Amino acid sequence: MCKRSVARFNGSDKRPKKETLTYTQGPLDEKFGQHAAFPLDAAVQGTCKQDSSVFDYLASVRKEAEADAAVHFVSRDPEELTQPEASKSTKLSPEYVKMVMTRLEEAKLANKNEIQVGEIELDCSEIEGDIEDDADLDVHDLNVNVDVEVEEPDDLEPQMEVPQSAAAWRSLVFSQSPPPTSFFNTRLEHTTIIKLIVYYTKWLLVSMPATLMEWIFVTFVRLDNGLDHTEMSLVRDLGRKARKLRTKFLEGKSEGLSIPAVAEETVDMILAVVGVYYGQRDLLIDAE
Repeated sequence: MCKRSVARFNGSDKRPKKETLTYTQGPLDEKFGQHAAFPLDAAVQGTCKQDSSVFDYLASVRKEAEADAAVHFVSRDPEELTQPEASKSTKLSPEYVKMVMTRLEEAKLANKNEIQVGEIELDCSEIEGDIEDDADLDVHDLNVNVDVEVEEPDDLEPQMEVPQSAAAWRSLVFSQSPPPTSFFNTRLEHTTIIKLIVYYTKWLLVSMPATLMEWIFVTFVRLDNGLDHTEMSLVRDLGRKARKLRTKFLEGKSEGLSIPAVAEETVDMILAVVGVYYGQRDLLIDAE
């Protein structure tokens, strides 16, 4: 046990207790409801001539506080609020949003029907394969030689290779239109679709090609809205990038600049789909 603890235990603490300052005690101030920080009465001021300037300053502050209002209301001109924000508006017309959503829903329905037909054809081919296997067994059991001719279709299209890097994807997206939706359904995994969303966000610029908009739309057709929070955040980032670009486009137009029609149409389409189909409706409101 240390000496200080022993002294406290014996009731003989060596440290003297500080005397409580008396000028902070007494009744509360009638104006402000608290004790004064310093004594401002004439008796105390007379004993502290060197600090008279301090007391005078505190007294002036007190008088200013007594005359001041507790709450201040500042009036604003409504035009000052609406005019600067008008150039930042990213609102899309309801007719345009409806048109984009109708097109997206029709494309998704066609894609769903295509997937169902593909699954039915796959099941039928498996059944036919089982029947052929059973038939081959019966023929071999009967010791009958049967020559089966299989015709190979000559018009098979070569399958597009899936790029393995961001640079390869960029070269493909910027130079070619997207393949049929069957390529997105059968050749691209869900993680690859999300990766494309990240790439699109980086590639979204003023000088974007028309093929980029086509790829983004087909990717939206493939990508459903049942996403987790991380995936939805990436989709939202694409919408935010589109909104920032649209704000810059509007500001550029107000300054007389020419904006490519492809870039405008691309960002408008992204905003409509991300805002409505993926539930990020705040992106359709005025820009921050």
